[in-house]
Amino acid sequence: MKTDSPHNIAPIKLSALQQEIVEKLAYFGLFKHPLQASELQNLLHNYYNIEHVNQALATLEQLGLCYQFADHFSVHEDVKQRLKKRQTNEESAEFFFEKLPFFVRLMSAFPYVRGIAISGSLSKGVIHADGDIDYFIITTNKRLWLARMLLIIFKKLFLLNSHRYFCVNYFISEKHLEIPDKNLFTATEISTLIPVYGHDVVRKFKSANAWVSNYYGHFEHPIEIEAESNKKYRLKKTIEFLLNNPFGNWLDKLFMYITIWRWDVKFKHFNRSKFNLALRSTRNVSKHHPQDFQTQVLTRVEESKRAIYAKLNAPK
Repeated sequence: MKTDSPHNIAPIKLSALQQEIVEKLAYFGLFKHPLQASELQNLLHNYYNIEHVNQALATLEQLGLCYQFADHFSVHEDVKQRLKKRQTNEESAEFFFEKLPFFVRLMSAFPYVRGIAISGSLSKGVIHADGDIDYFIITTNKRLWLARMLLIIFKKLFLLNSHRYFCVNYFISEKHLEIPDKNLFTATEISTLIPVYGHDVVRKFKSANAWVSNYYGHFEHPIEIEAESNKKYRLKKTIEFLLNNPFGNWLDKLFMYITIWRWDVKFKHFNRSKFNLALRSTRNVSKHHPQDFQTQVLTRVEESKRAIYAKLNAPK
């Protein structure tokens, strides 16, 4: 009787749904963040009913490509420990969410700030006990660097340069809303942004980046925060009135050139490509991500996916 050798066995192929589940589990697995089936359903590019998602997860589990503990799934075997870590970080997030409204109201009172959204780990409902609140800030056109400098000066003088509740590392202007880096990392960050001030402006930003639907086609954020104040900021309006002139333009450019010069000195070991990605600086953008977390995450996700697919067709 003729038997098939391992070389004659056709490789197992995953469905499009199964492949996307693997990718999302691999992505969130980097952050020790196991996912429920309903969370996965919300994170997928195309809509699938929950029965199809559960069936796909059951198949992946049978193939040894994902693991389950309670009602959470991960591509890592230590899913129980990762779930415990996620729950701990969710408890920490409750404390940060309580602190958040005060700092949002404070930040929104600054001149030329038009929109604020929460990004980073807190936008996923988790944060380390010693973590920072990351803010994504949209400013008036041609006043980004002025707004940024005022916020930075305040942080250094009155918060002793603490990043804990006041980490302002990404600014864009309302006339330049499209993000050029179109990948899984930026799509995840944009989709999970939590608007906390200037909701209409933040919605315009998301509309300008409709390409994220290639990764998250029907995502609905499970977290909503009421932090916006109806208070009229007279000082803010007065400062803007006084600087809406050529002197304000000159000041904005000056702060941009000073900041770029400082970063050029501080990060002189960066090549130009890395500098432009991690520290993008134009009249319309200020990005301060010197650790280049985006590249690290995307690289590790691909490595994780390769390891998973290697298991799929490994000799049994």
